[in-house]
Amino acid sequence: MKKTFTINIGGCPFTIDDDAYALLRNYLDTLQHAFELSEEDNELLTDIEMRMAEHFTQDSDSGRKIITFTMAENVISRLGRPEEFIDAEILEEARGEETDPSRQNPATPPNFSTEKDESQIKHRLYRDPRGKILGGVCSGIAAYFDIDVIWVRIAVVASFFLSASVSILCYFILWAIVPVAKTPYQFMQLEGNKPTLTNIGKTVTDAFRTPAPGETPTNGYSFINGCMKFVGFLVKFLMVLLALIAAPVLIALGAALVACLAGLLAYAVTGTALLPLDIFSDYLTFSASPIVIILVAIAAILAIGIPFAVLVAIMINTYRQRTILSPAWGMVLGILWIVSLAACWIFNMVCLS
Repeated sequence: MKKTFTINIGGCPFTIDDDAYALLRNYLDTLQHAFELSEEDNELLTDIEMRMAEHFTQDSDSGRKIITFTMAENVISRLGRPEEFIDAEILEEARGEETDPSRQNPATPPNFSTEKDESQIKHRLYRDPRGKILGGVCSGIAAYFDIDVIWVRIAVVASFFLSASVSILCYFILWAIVPVAKTPYQFMQLEGNKPTLTNIGKTVTDAFRTPAPGETPTNGYSFINGCMKFVGFLVKFLMVLLALIAAPVLIALGAALVACLAGLLAYAVTGTALLPLDIFSDYLTFSASPIVIILVAIAAILAIGIPFAVLVAIMINTYRQRTILSPAWGMVLGILWIVSLAACWIFNMVCLS
C-alpha cells in the first residue's frame, strides 16, 4: 500500500504516489537551487513544469490515473538529470541545502556562467530522434554541422546513385555505432552549445515542444520531406523483409562455413581424407599450405557474419531504442569486414589466374 497525494504541476492537478512525489520534489528543488542566481530561473522552472504537465496529461489520457515512480523517472530522463549539468560538489551542496532550514546562501552553479568558453562542452555526434525519418543519422549530422537537414538528405540520396552499396553500408554502420541523443545534455553536445542557462532551458523545454502554427514548412520543403519520409518507410519495410528472408539463409550458410572450417582443420592435421566437401580440391591443390585455406575460410565467415550482426544491432536500435554496439566495436567490426572481404577477393583472383 502506498500513500497518494493531489498536487499541482504547471497549473494542472494530478494524483501521485509518495515515491514519485519525493522524486519529483527532489528533482525540482535541486534545479531551483542550481538556477536561483539567474534572473530567468522562475521562467525556466515554470516552463519545465508545463512540459512535465503535458507529458503526465498524455499518460492520464491513455488510462494511467496515478503518477507512479516509473512515470516520474521517464519524464526526468527526458528532461535531463541535474547530474548532467551541475558539478558534483555543487550538486551535493544544493541537495544538502534542501534539507537545511537555516539555508541563507544559494548554491552557485559555475557551469551556467554566460562567459564560459565553448570548449567546456564536448562537441559529439549523436543520432537526432527529433526529426528522424529512418535512424536519425542525417538529422544528427545536420545538427552537428549546423546545417539544414534537407541538404544532408539530398546529399545521401545523391551518393546512393553514385555508389549504392557504399552509401547503404556507410549509413547502416553509422546507424549501428552512433548513439541516439536522449537527454538535454546530449543534445547540447550534439549542437555544440555553451552550457548557459538560456541554452539549457531551451534544450530542456524542446524535449516536449511541438511546432507552432507559424513554423509550418513551405510547400517545397514539405514535398521533399514527404518524399524522404516515404523512402524511409520503404527502407524500413525492406529491412524487415530482408531480415525475415536473410536470417535463415545466413544462419544456414554460416553453419556450412563452420563445418567447412572444421573439415579444413582436419585436413591441416591428417590430410584430405577428412575434408567433408570436394569443392575445395582445386584450392587445396593450388595452396602450398592448408593454413592459407583455413584463414580464407575464417575470412569468409566474418564477411558473412559481420553484416548479419550489424543488421541485428540495427533492429535492436530501432525497436528497443538502445545502442548495443559501441562506436569502438563498430569500428573494429568494420575494419575486420573490409579485411575479410579483401582476403577472400585476393585469394579468389589468385586462384582464377
